[in-house]
Amino acid sequence: MNASEVSLLLSLGIGLEVSAYPKPGNVHRLYDFHDIRFEDFIITSHVFQKYLTTAVKRGFKIEKKRNKVIYGDVIYQITKCSMEIHGGGNVCLGTSILLVPIAVACGYIIYRNKELKVNNILKYASELVRKYSTIADAVYLYRAIRRIRPSYIRKSDDTGEFPNVYVKNYCKLLREKKLRFWDVLKASIKRDIISFEVINMYSNSMDAHNFLVNRLSSGIDWNNAVVDTYLYILSKGIDTMVIREHGEEKMKYISKNAKEILDLGGSSTNKGYELLTKLDRELREKGINPGSSADITATAISIYTLTHKKQIIHS
Repeated sequence: MNASEVSLLLSLGIGLEVSAYPKPGNVHRLYDFHDIRFEDFIITSHVFQKYLTTAVKRGFKIEKKRNKVIYGDVIYQITKCSMEIHGGGNVCLGTSILLVPIAVACGYIIYRNKELKVNNILKYASELVRKYSTIADAVYLYRAIRRIRPSYIRKSDDTGEFPNVYVKNYCKLLREKKLRFWDVLKASIKRDIISFEVINMYSNSMDAHNFLVNRLSSGIDWNNAVVDTYLYILSKGIDTMVIREHGEEKMKYISKNAKEILDLGGSSTNKGYELLTKLDRELREKGINPGSSADITATAISIYTLTHKKQIIHS
């Protein structure tokens, strides 16, 4: 595969994740937020394709780009461009942090005439960030966050030796402390599941991918398989957006309900669907958005589409 083919397949995860319904607390084809619409994600999936092509090409000869920006500017451009086009809020910071390293890894693997196997892709996605990410990448990540201003990242956050993203001299501090993109993500793993994924070779994304494959192999409809994959991530209780904004007890409650739905047979069963729609209504009424779980689900779908290649929906 070439760079454009890889980027196309990876970009599908964004649109296919948001299309699945109902996903408790998230935007889907039947439900919008006040500042984020279903269509915003569709636009963003097209934006991803352009910039992921750049990321794949960066992976071809990554050794020659040592000490240069590799990841950060792509993440920044995806978030900036998508918001400028659709005009709404942030829909892609988490997925861009997850998918850009995967795209770079794909370029690295393809250039060396190796097969794009799931384990290798995720292994290199993490290892290449550790080995080649730069201070400039960290600066661009900070710029992306400052532009988006997500509600779960605050000026009051205690970031230890790492500069808070909202301090004015963040660029100077990152350079003085020689903090790379990898360092920033590693320092965030206890409070941010997206950072944890990149540092730990995408363990939850891999788990979700395997769950999706098993669901589809059992003959379950595509939409139900995606919804169940999202529920599976929720059942693990790892959504740091929920934990940081609503507390661990609320996450445990959501996790328990998601597990119960799956134990009833998932979204394709009458009892499972009844409880699913009830949970969806409850989370919307309380303004709870498990966005990190959606990001991981989208990544799992992207891995699937990349490695499955053809007849993705009608296989």
